[in-house]
Amino acid sequence: MKRFALLIVIIVCAFFTLWPTAHATDLLVGAKVWYAYWDPVLKDVGKEVPWMGWQHLEIGDGLLFGPSLGILITDDISLSVAYLYGKMESQFDASYRAEESDGSSTYDRFTVARNDITRQDIDSALSFRIVSWLKIFAGFKYQTVDMTMKQASSRWLVTGTGEDGVERTKMDFDQLSYSPAIGLGFSFPLSELFAFTANVSVLYMMGEQDISHRSEHYYASDFDTPHYGKFDLSMDLEGYGINIDPAILLFLKDINLVLVLGFRYQYVKYDGTWDTPPENLDDKIEDMSDALYGVHFSVLYKL
Repeated sequence: MKRFALLIVIIVCAFFTLWPTAHATDLLVGAKVWYAYWDPVLKDVGKEVPWMGWQHLEIGDGLLFGPSLGILITDDISLSVAYLYGKMESQFDASYRAEESDGSSTYDRFTVARNDITRQDIDSALSFRIVSWLKIFAGFKYQTVDMTMKQASSRWLVTGTGEDGVERTKMDFDQLSYSPAIGLGFSFPLSELFAFTANVSVLYMMGEQDISHRSEHYYASDFDTPHYGKFDLSMDLEGYGINIDPAILLFLKDINLVLVLGFRYQYVKYDGTWDTPPENLDDKIEDMSDALYGVHFSVLYKL
């Protein structure tokens, strides 16, 4: 909730700071919706802790929405800010064989998990037009993900000294990422009403993720007695990525509207460093992938 309030304050402050400058030029205000799919970095974390099953996470999806602001400071210089907020869902139903962290036992696991995800995105960019069809821009991205996973599983001993049993777990996964961005924008008129644009930028993404895991186990030898477990993990993230956003624009000049239909694809390759690594694991995980993509639609009104 504090993150949400902070983002709202940033947007409001940016609007009122820039309004006097923009009031003498052109201002575009509107709304944006994005149906996004998320292939999470947590899947690659799960490959390092395979007994948890996170590597079997399916792609999540959901609708994000929020306000957009564009300021045409001059004919060649513009500023844009967009804020998106929404809920996503993902799940996994998987059977897999995994060794416990201490290597003492190997189990066949059968797991069902459901995940509720809250995502927030802020994108901002200051653009300078070089020629009619080409601009260069620099921007800043700020993204948060809060995911709650509720998981139930059974395990059957294959080798070792453990026991058969069932368990219920609840995990809270929080990730904060931010990045400067620099890129190129291309625009080509298709007619008096339509235009095609494409923005391509490179990212240097930084951030952190926190994992809080709570479990309740019931063993076959004493099924009436619960056994509780917990652990907390934190990881610093750093990586490089790319953001690609082609779109078709429709100009309704009589009513001062611009409609935008586009597709955005963001891919980041992270390296992570545990604050305190899990038992028997290295303190770093390299080459973790995080992808976010989907179709977006915007309505902008020119003041």
